[in-house]
Amino acid sequence: MTEQGIVIAINKEVATIQMVRGEKCHNCTICDAIGPNYRTLEAVNKPGANIGDHVEVEIKPAHVLLNSFIIFIFPVLLMIIGYFTGNTLFGNNGTSQEAGIAGALLGVIAAFVLVKIIAQTRGDKIIAYISHIITT
Repeated sequence: MTEQGIVIAINKEVATIQMVRGEKCHNCTICDAIGPNYRTLEAVNKPGANIGDHVEVEIKPAHVLLNSFIIFIFPVLLMIIGYFTGNTLFGNNGTSQEAGIAGALLGVIAAFVLVKIIAQTRGDKIIAYISHIITT
């Protein structure tokens, strides 16, 4: 996946990129919902871009898919597992839904805690890199 942005800071081999809204962002409002500071990312600066350069940033599709799975699919899976586990262990032979709902809620809470832990342990990994400088 390639995106474009402007270099706003450099720290040794890492550049902070302010992402530019492209064609793919036309109908998407997720960045606005998250906040203005989340439209930046850090990327390895192999081409030697300087502050103010317009660059193309590449993120490998495998990283995008893995992160999407962790954020979107993992909580749903733990919710479903929590529902069936709660219903099986405490649901009075499947006649009561409260145990399943409580298990689903605990599954979602566990998922968000695990996602936070995963984000903290993987947070120092930079998965993007500047593929080339468009304009200086």
